[in-house]
Amino acid sequence: MFSKIIFTFITRFSSSLIGFLLVILTAHAIGAEGRGEISLIILGTAITLLISSIIGGNAIVLLAPSTPAFKLLVPSYGWAVISISITTALLHFTGLIPHQYSIHIFIISMLQAIASIHMSMFIGKQQIKLYNIMNLLQVFLLFTMAVIFYYFLKHQDVIHYVIALYISFAIQAVATTWFIYRDIEFTNLSGTNEIVKKILENGLIIQLCNVVQILNYRLCYFILEETHGLTSLGIFSTASIVAESVWLVSRSISLVQYSGIVNSSDKEYNRLLTVRMSKLSLFGSILVMLPVLILPSSFYGWVFGEEFRVITEPLWIYAPGILALSFATVLGHYFAGLGLNKVNLLGSVIGFIITLIASLILIPKWGINGAAMSVCLAYCVHSLYLFLKFRTHTSFKINELWPTADDYIYLKKGIGTFLGRS
Repeated sequence: MFSKIIFTFITRFSSSLIGFLLVILTAHAIGAEGRGEISLIILGTAITLLISSIIGGNAIVLLAPSTPAFKLLVPSYGWAVISISITTALLHFTGLIPHQYSIHIFIISMLQAIASIHMSMFIGKQQIKLYNIMNLLQVFLLFTMAVIFYYFLKHQDVIHYVIALYISFAIQAVATTWFIYRDIEFTNLSGTNEIVKKILENGLIIQLCNVVQILNYRLCYFILEETHGLTSLGIFSTASIVAESVWLVSRSISLVQYSGIVNSSDKEYNRLLTVRMSKLSLFGSILVMLPVLILPSSFYGWVFGEEFRVITEPLWIYAPGILALSFATVLGHYFAGLGLNKVNLLGSVIGFIITLIASLILIPKWGINGAAMSVCLAYCVHSLYLFLKFRTHTSFKINELWPTADDYIYLKKGIGTFLGRS
């Protein structure tokens, strides 16, 4: 398992590094206002993908070990077409996405949904390595195309970033399709209604949780853009990307932990695994966060452009919430792996309510810093809720948070195994 975590970390670190370079490239090419537009486009595709994943997301992970793949894929594709069409239309007519990019958001979301469905199957089958490679492929292609458009061809507009998104997600969709269908067994669709019912029983709550969670993460984007404009949004979204890069540690760990819990029925193993992984996640996240905070504003101005020198202050405001959620992400995946998705849903709802109230109060007055305060507060309360629920559910003791000799041995053995020394 530790080998999977390290491989996942390496691929996600590579993806994050490429993504970071992509932010630098676009910040210099199209400035803070352009970054603001890109943020709204990415947010639009993220929302449509979350709705399409009600059938085709994490519920597939839970059912993949025991259900024929073909019977999971067919309803997932159908729902993706319906849900993305409706969601994109709603986002368009409510003005939450730039109107000129609505059709692009629809097509990109469809490509992304196809790949996402296939990659959920990979996780359910514990094909973590393939899942990570496909993620890295998309980010690498996006960066490569952006370099060609912005650096070599000298295009200085948002639409060429959109074209790069088209190319990267199209190739990812084709690649994942090949890996899925090379081994698939085509069966009749008898019993599909029952399977869809099972998917909805799990997927509806999971994706409702994810929808609320992304609103928790990104609601402040809409309010900041409305009250302070696209330039402020571009600066804050860049600060968010820098701060949230710390989550590559917790997301790498929790992905492998989640896959393991889904395939395990040992309650004590699941509990001990979660406690150990949460400590590892917090410690690793602190190590990654320190250089992010120590770097001076002049460094960020040099990297992203002079408009972005001001991101140092919101990074410090953001940091406690980022670290709290780094710890709590592992706890959330414990409940998800056991199918106790209502716990995560309630946590996300609590966080969303706090984000909404705090954003409406703090952002109009303090702008970018107010947005950072709002999100940090929401993350901390959400994390506290998950911690208390985990403690109640498992009889977890506070002193178990202290690092132990067993943790050190586990870490040393895992690294040795990964490097091929044992």
